[in-house]
Amino acid sequence: MRKLSVLLVIAICTASVLASSEKPLTNADVVALAKADLGDDVVIEKIGSAAEVHFDTSTDGLIALRKQGISKAVIAAMLKRSAPASSGERSTSTSTRASDKPRSETAGSWTVRLICADEKYDLTKMLGTIDNNPLRFGVRYDNFAGAQARTRIHDCAPEIWIASESQPGGNYFIVQADSNPKKSQRSVKIGHGLMGMVDSNSPDPDSVVKYDTTEAGHGLWKLKIQNPLKRGEYGVFVVNSNILGASEMYDFGVD
Repeated sequence: MRKLSVLLVIAICTASVLASSEKPLTNADVVALAKADLGDDVVIEKIGSAAEVHFDTSTDGLIALRKQGISKAVIAAMLKRSAPASSGERSTSTSTRASDKPRSETAGSWTVRLICADEKYDLTKMLGTIDNNPLRFGVRYDNFAGAQARTRIHDCAPEIWIASESQPGGNYFIVQADSNPKKSQRSVKIGHGLMGMVDSNSPDPDSVVKYDTTEAGHGLWKLKIQNPLKRGEYGVFVVNSNILGASEMYDFGVD
């Protein structure tokens, strides 16, 4: 019996040593994985699942990575993994209440993250369709399927994080969408001009929610809404983000 106990202790210690023996992932490791032609998805998954990373994300380090053929997607994943965590984030993964399906916390898995007082959500991108009605002078609408977003929150002042290589202003807008249950869609009004001409691809100012921007790290931006949101349908609207000229939206609703 004593011999069995000793063997059990040895096995546990050995497993502990093996679990902790993996070295932190470095730039050199990422380069080696990329040159092994495993594909960006595999490399990004490895970056996200690594127990620890020691990436050089300085300007010189990033330039060196590009010179060695590392893709922009992989570099973005490295930046996200290296960025400091928000005080509102938790170390454990959470789930979107609307679907109860766990959201991945691995780097490269999210572009827009919504952080509330008691939960966080990785928002899903929706593709819009253009509705040009000649009877509406100087206005067009981008329509999005469904009268309501699946992701629902009760926090009227959520924090929104965006992963983007450039400053969000002028490209990312927080908007309130008009819900139409009969057509099962939400609409965002675009531009306003004269003689039936839309003079902008950006949302109409009446639909835009104002926010302040803070750079939270390389390629990460924190958006703080200036005034509490009312009940309704909202989204992070991305201008001209598909080849058809319509926009995309990362949607959510406030109950």
